[in-house]
Amino acid sequence: MGLTTVVLTISWLMMVVDHPERARSGPSLEDVLDKFIFVFFALALAGLQLRIKLFTCFVVLLIVLMPWLMGEGAAAFQAGLAGGRQGFGISPIRTAMYFCLVFIFALTFLKETITGSDRCWRRAFLLFVLLVYALVCILFAQTRAAFIALPLAFVLCLPLFHFTGQLSAKWFLVPLGVLALTSAVLIGALSGTDVFDRNVNRFMMELGTVDSVMEGDLDTIEDSSWGLRVKFTVIGIEQFLERPLTGWGYKGSQQALADAADDGYLPKPYTQLHNSYLEALVDYGVGGLFIFLALFMWAFYRLALAGRSAQIKPEYLTGLFLYLMFLVVFSVFDGILFQERHGPLIFNIVMGLAVTHIYRDMLSPQKTLDL
Repeated sequence: MGLTTVVLTISWLMMVVDHPERARSGPSLEDVLDKFIFVFFALALAGLQLRIKLFTCFVVLLIVLMPWLMGEGAAAFQAGLAGGRQGFGISPIRTAMYFCLVFIFALTFLKETITGSDRCWRRAFLLFVLLVYALVCILFAQTRAAFIALPLAFVLCLPLFHFTGQLSAKWFLVPLGVLALTSAVLIGALSGTDVFDRNVNRFMMELGTVDSVMEGDLDTIEDSSWGLRVKFTVIGIEQFLERPLTGWGYKGSQQALADAADDGYLPKPYTQLHNSYLEALVDYGVGGLFIFLALFMWAFYRLALAGRSAQIKPEYLTGLFLYLMFLVVFSVFDGILFQERHGPLIFNIVMGLAVTHIYRDMLSPQKTLDL
């Protein structure tokens, strides 16, 4: 947090010197420091298993009930079956992000329930139902970023599983078997609906954007979902190259998007670049990006140490690895770390669970991870 304060203060001072008309009255520390609320979660949990379990169950329960607490309940599911994109009361992108957390933890806990010494088939059945439910909600959200980030998270976590001794044939076979069974259940249950067709069509409609990017023909890109993201990337890179060291300060990316809309490059002013790392670069330069990358890398490293020393249960180790990696990938497609409420909230919840285990491990003798 000390480094964050320094980076944001320097960025503000340089804006005062170079562009006083755009500088705020003081450094907006809350723009990044709100990503460190997890420290309080971690201290409250104190590494105690009972508190960790209760906290995890509470978070999962709130997400599971979200379609009824914030959405239209059964009516939303009926609309989802008809192919309508559902957010259950919030943005579908945020909905997919929440239910991916439920999906990952249901899968990892189910794996340990099936393969562990203390098997409980009733609990396994409940976890399987939860897994199917989460996957259905993800499909209804129709968020392509989630469909890309989920499998990539599994692939990118393989080295981490290897270093912590979690990588084995059994580790592969059980989740793959569960996913195959889940897919079969979903195909049977959702056959005859428009859910799968709509998700496939959303991908197919954007292939023209991919072709234009590969050919370098950025002038013909349409203002579709992926086309706008390409334009956001172009704007972000241009703004970063103008002030690579200290950035444009608080909400600098929003100002750039507003200017692009005034120039006619964008159809309207947007609130984010849809890329958390690009947001950090534009707003606070390389120092801003370093803060987030260093935070993720530190969490992975310390979790790996905790896994080596058996200070964290396998289901939590695997689940936290996967979801943190999911956030790393998902942040490439959406500015979740710089958006109000939902992005920082889920980040702080997962980091709080990770850091409370790390805190417990740090109380044991110091270790190093042989990479």
